[in-house]
Amino acid sequence: MKECKECGKPVVAKDPRTIFCSVNCASSFNNKRRKPMTEIARARISIALRKAFFEGKRKGLSSEQATINGIKATIGKFKEPKTIMDMSKRTMIKIFKRLEIGCSRCGWNEAICDVHHIWGRKVQDANDHDKLTYICPNCHRLVHSKKIKPEDLVSLTKQIGDRWKDFYFGSEEGKRLLLVV
Repeated sequence: MKECKECGKPVVAKDPRTIFCSVNCASSFNNKRRKPMTEIARARISIALRKAFFEGKRKGLSSEQATINGIKATIGKFKEPKTIMDMSKRTMIKIFKRLEIGCSRCGWNEAICDVHHIWGRKVQDANDHDKLTYICPNCHRLVHSKKIKPEDLVSLTKQIGDRWKDFYFGSEEGKRLLLVV
């Protein structure tokens, strides 16, 4: 068994190239070889941090005003998603959790279900909500093994409609705030 290059503890890893027992040991080992920071570098960092801190203080913004400024700064920089598939997987999962829905076939909701393309990904507008469904992993396997027909699946449009937008864009109050800006 290998020993950690930093602390000497046994290294337990699947990858045979691993030489440290933890991230902390790897960091310590690599930081020992790093040249010490010069006084000039420390002073530059300190000045930059102080400047950023005091500029924010000088402006004296309330948290509400800071939020509005952040919204103004991002308007027009991001495109609005047309379907739930236009978002990252992480955002999709958050939305489905907030919707508190289960499998459209059996109702299972113990964990996150899968988004399935009813007619496949090669059809035109495959990510349209009429061509997607939300099903549990078990039903998903049954669909792929042809034990559940595509005609028997409930589309996202029928299951959730446009409710997903409320969980993506936030409350009505948040939408009004965006319109005011």
